[in-house]
Amino acid sequence: MSKKEAKNRYNLIDILRGIAVICMIIYHTMWDIVYMMGVDIPFFRTSGAHIFQQYILWSFVIISGFCVAMGKRTVKRGAIVFGVSVAMGLFTIFFMPEAAIYFGVLTFLGSAMIITRILQKPLSKIPYYIGMPLTLVLFFITYNVSDGSLGFGDLILCNLPEGLYHNLLTAYLGFPHNDFSSADYVPILPWIFLYLFGFYTYKLFKSKNLLRHLSVIKIPPLEWVGRQALIIYVAHQPVIMGILLLIFKKQF
Repeated sequence: MSKKEAKNRYNLIDILRGIAVICMIIYHTMWDIVYMMGVDIPFFRTSGAHIFQQYILWSFVIISGFCVAMGKRTVKRGAIVFGVSVAMGLFTIFFMPEAAIYFGVLTFLGSAMIITRILQKPLSKIPYYIGMPLTLVLFFITYNVSDGSLGFGDLILCNLPEGLYHNLLTAYLGFPHNDFSSADYVPILPWIFLYLFGFYTYKLFKSKNLLRHLSVIKIPPLEWVGRQALIIYVAHQPVIMGILLLIFKKQF
């Protein structure tokens, strides 16, 4: 990173992303211990574990949406992230079929970068005070689409036609067919709306001259982790699995 790039970075964004990365490593380590090593971790079966997992996902999605509004070469970066996700998906399909990944978080983030860049002009015409509540409402309304309905949690507004849930393409959009399964699944719906919530949050910060406050806090180790998020995401699972195989002396 050049001195100019370092000067223009918003440290708090890197710190928050770094915290999310560390939490992701902790969560995936627990997941591997439970599902790959066969060891029961009671916490992993609680609502607390689900909330922890959702916090990690929400953090990545909102932060990425926040950053896309000020990023350059967004389509190129999105294509790179999407390409990395395809390579990782193919690796899991062929070498770890029991934990195969179709349309995981990297697939979504790469797609969302490209979609947002293509639609950036019309999206930017919507003021943040409309965009933020609108995207948040749409996110909650569509949160259950993967389960066949509109609504959030136990609140079901209406059931969706079964014809929407047809193949891998519909699964990518948010409508998985009955036999679909993935170790990590983040479809376009509902997550694109949370991503756009991050996009409009940046618009709020810029409009209110709040961006300068994001550079006040400095925690260099977390900032470094946040800046290396993609590399760490790609590398962390093989490293975790290698360590766990040595600890549990298990072979596949």
